Parts: sequence; structure tokens; C-alpha cells
Amino acid sequence: MFEVFSDTFDCHNWCVLVDGHRITPCQQVMDCLGNLSVLVIHDAVLELALPSRLNVLHLHHCSLSASAWSGIRQAQRLTEVKLESVKLKKGALGELPSSVIKLIIKNTAVNNNAMIADDGESTYNVKELDISKDTLFTKVSFLTIPVAFRYIQVFCARECKAKITRLSCRNFPFLFDFDASGSEVCDDDLCHLPRGLRRLSLADCANLSNGGLDNITKKLASLHYLDISRCTSLTEDRVLKLSLIGGLMEVRMINIIVGPITMAALKRALPACHFVQ
Repeated sequence: MFEVFSDTFDCHNWCVLVDGHRITPCQQVMDCLGNLSVLVIHDAVLELALPSRLNVLHLHHCSLSASAWSGIRQAQRLTEVKLESVKLKKGALGELPSSVIKLIIKNTAVNNNAMIADDGESTYNVKELDISKDTLFTKVSFLTIPVAFRYIQVFCARECKAKITRLSCRNFPFLFDFDASGSEVCDDDLCHLPRGLRRLSLADCANLSNGGLDNITKKLASLHYLDISRCTSLTEDRVLKLSLIGGLMEVRMINIIVGPITMAALKRALPACHFVQ
């Protein structure tokens, strides 16, 4: 057995092989980790209760059962969870501790069996959700996202398909930070974003055109930050209309063709704004 003298533990290859099969860590191992606040686990089958004092949990290439949350759900200390290449067993997300504020899901297949066990109440406190790139939601579980994460304020959906961005634009009324960089964003979707949005990242969105930028300038008067870098379909006359958003503090428009006259006009209209070209 071993002792842990730090509040952070990064464990690789926790499981051992028995007859060619991975087995879960034993209870004695869990007991040794009782005082941890940060735990990173690689290559484990997690069925027994995880240490209850955790604040941060990152799992990589693991199998996660709903029973692993039992102690943490009672302690209500866990605030950040990252699941990368994790096999989610029945109810694994449905039993997520309600104390979790930040949830990151990467390269993980999510089906309805794992998604919700209690009508989504355990995920209501999640304020920041990151499902960028290749996280796989089945059609059924995808439709439960607005229910399970209805109160999120920060949503990162980089390089996601159109259905993800379409859903997020229409179903998260409390959203104030939306990062859809590199995603399949449609112009019409942007008119459904909540009016209180403060930060919007659309860099490398090949589908974004002048119509989408018009929707932004007409509706999102509360924007402080906008990134439209490398959205090469945008024209100079539409970019000038950003001057209508008086609260802008930073605009990133790398590789967007804007002449000196238009740039000067933008700076006069938005003297407090920092422009990055």
C-alpha cells in the first residue's frame, strides 16, 4: 500500500490486469486518497466511491460507473470534472454531483442511458460546459442537453457540427460566453442568441457571412468581446457596422480585409475598443 502526502495526485495505469481484464481499484486504495483535493486518473475502471474531499477530478481513458459518485455527492465539494475518452456506464452523468460547476467532455460517447437519471436536476448547477471537437452525442442524448444544462453561462463548442451550435443558440437563455470557433455556424442561428451575451468567438467559421454579422450588430448590444478572425466571407462595409455595438472592448479580426479609412471610423466610434488585425 502507499501513502499520499500531497493534495494533488496524478495516477497512471491505476488498474491492474487479471486474466487479461482490467479491475477496479480496491477500497484500500481509495481510502489512502481521502484527503486529496485534485485527482487525475488514467486507465482505470471506477466503480467504488471516489474520495469525497475532491475539488477537481480529471479522468482519461477510464470507465465510469454512477456508483463512483456516491461519496462526492454527499460531500458537495467537487466543482470541476473533465472526462476524456471515458466510457460512461448507466447513469454516470445523471449522478453527477450537483456541486459541479465546470464540466469538460472530450472524445467521449454520450448516450441517453448515461445522460440523465433524475430529469437533469444534478446538472442544473453546471455553469461552464465544454464539448469541443470530437465528443459524440447520440441523437437522443443530444436532445436532452437543453434540459440537463439549461442554466449554463459559458459554452465552448469549438469545431462542432451545425446541430450543436443551432441548439446552443436557441436554448441557453443565461449564456454570456459562447465559443463556437471553427464550428458550423449558420447566419440565421445567430439571431437566436440571448441578448445578454457578452463574449462571442466565431473565428474560423467558414459559413459565417454578412448576414450573420448583421444579426450580431442588430441584436447583441451587450457584447464586450467578438472574434471573427479568418471569416473571409465578411466584407468591409458590414464590419463597419460593428460601430453600432457601443460596449465592445475587444474585436479580433485577423485576416479580415479592412482598409485604413474603415479602421479609423471604427476607432472613432469605439474609442475604448482594442482591435486585433
